[in-house]
Amino acid sequence: MREETAQYFAVGFFPGKGPMAGRVVIPIRDEDNELIAYAGRSLNGEEPKYRFPAGFHKSGVLHNLNNIGEQVSQVFAVEGFFDTINVWQNGFKNVVALMGRTLSDEQAKLLERFPYIVLMLDGDDPGRESQQALTLALSKTHFVHSIEVPAGKQPDGLSSEEMGQLLNGALL
Repeated sequence: MREETAQYFAVGFFPGKGPMAGRVVIPIRDEDNELIAYAGRSLNGEEPKYRFPAGFHKSGVLHNLNNIGEQVSQVFAVEGFFDTINVWQNGFKNVVALMGRTLSDEQAKLLERFPYIVLMLDGDDPGRESQQALTLALSKTHFVHSIEVPAGKQPDGLSSEEMGQLLNGALL
């Protein structure tokens, strides 16, 4: 991750004590840009991979939605924080993370303003199954373009070249 990208997303390392100690922390803001939580990602494979504060419900928010202007008609939807960061860093700025493979009713409501949705979930079996289900559900109210990530890969692990090959054809 480039330094300017880390600064834009305010991603950092928490060296302190407590449940986020020794983790990369990612601020989560609601659509009104209010800070509502931090996610902590382990660096050493420690489980759980992600930690959230008690009482936080990730199903009520889309990560990075606060940075997308009101007049935007297309959004890229991915599973995770680092997927969002890599897609954004590669020039596709209108990207949000579901923070998982499912789409809650609250998240679907947040997506209502975008007539065009590009789905790009992980290239594993659960990601592909979810992508099919979400494409079917969202296509009732949106134009949905489904991008298939290569098997075994995730958007956060794609190179700039791979990202461009997959997404350039999806731009409006």
